[in-house]
Amino acid sequence: MKNKNLCFGIALIVSIAIIFLTGCNSPMDPPQSDPELTNLAEVTAYLNSLPANTATNPHRLRISIGLGTMANTRSISDWLGLLTIIEEAGKFVNLDLSASTISGTAFNADTNINTGKAYIVSITLPNAATSVTGFGVHWIDWYSFDYIDSYFTNLTAVSGTGITAIGESAFWGCTSLTSVSFPVVTSIGWEAFTLCTSLTNVSFPMATTIGWGAFYDCTSLTNVSFPIATTIGSGAFAGCTSLTSIALPAAITISPNAFAGCTSLTNVSFPVVTTIDDAAFSHTGTTTLTITLGLEAPAVGVGIFAFVDGAKNVTVRVPAGSVNDLIGYTGFPPVNITDHTWANAFRGMGNISPYLAEVNANINLTLQTD
Repeated sequence: MKNKNLCFGIALIVSIAIIFLTGCNSPMDPPQSDPELTNLAEVTAYLNSLPANTATNPHRLRISIGLGTMANTRSISDWLGLLTIIEEAGKFVNLDLSASTISGTAFNADTNINTGKAYIVSITLPNAATSVTGFGVHWIDWYSFDYIDSYFTNLTAVSGTGITAIGESAFWGCTSLTSVSFPVVTSIGWEAFTLCTSLTNVSFPMATTIGWGAFYDCTSLTNVSFPIATTIGSGAFAGCTSLTSIALPAAITISPNAFAGCTSLTNVSFPVVTTIDDAAFSHTGTTTLTITLGLEAPAVGVGIFAFVDGAKNVTVRVPAGSVNDLIGYTGFPPVNITDHTWANAFRGMGNISPYLAEVNANINLTLQTD
């Protein structure tokens, strides 16, 4: 009996060892690798072999196919075909198109197509693509500002190693988007990320131009990095109510309303700026604000602290060598003048409405030298 038990034990151990060494899977297990699929038939078969899932545990889908012309994909195209397959399979995916090709260099996701987009949790754009658009809302009434949300309702991450330009309204209203990675982008189009309310951090190391309203109403945005951006468009960060500080070491022009409505903003640094335009910090509330500038006194527009709805303390920090340039400088509306402020900076603005002057009379501006 002992020998029989011993033989059974040895057989059991051997069986377990064989299973371990061969990596045997249950027939119900999904494939253990992420194959690179080279045609739509393979995509269909692969997705159908995968288990059902949710947006919190997407399958990786690596595809190397020709997507064709992306300018108008509502006609027959492999992009539309791919989206249709994803829709029919009903599986959530992290879509990797890095090895896929397109006709031309522009990737246009086509805002008018709703098929399959809700199942894409992240997307890596083709390496061949140099510009991107078409992920945002697909209809806007500019009179009422009504719009229909993006069809990418579960999209959390987008990346593209070859993208140099982000088109206008490219990701407008992608409210689930939390991460974007475009390491070589040089220009960000107007309203590119408007109402991307889940974005918290953005870094664009090569961007030189930030377009009008590019991050308008990105209410969760707390950290931004634009080390070489020289032009900050009108309303670029307007309504970013969670943004507390921003450093723009290469910025030359801060356009009108650039930080309007940034009610948490306490520190900004513009060491080489030459122009701070109208209403740049309007509607920023009563939060104390410190502005760090460089040696050159910038040209300053009208009402840059307009409509703050109460007393606001603003400290302008400058290197010692720039003090003489700043004292007596003109350009601001009237405020309470104290010692070591821009003494005449708030006078001579008779063309401003009385209401605007009255609101800004609550601003206490102090000059601080390093």
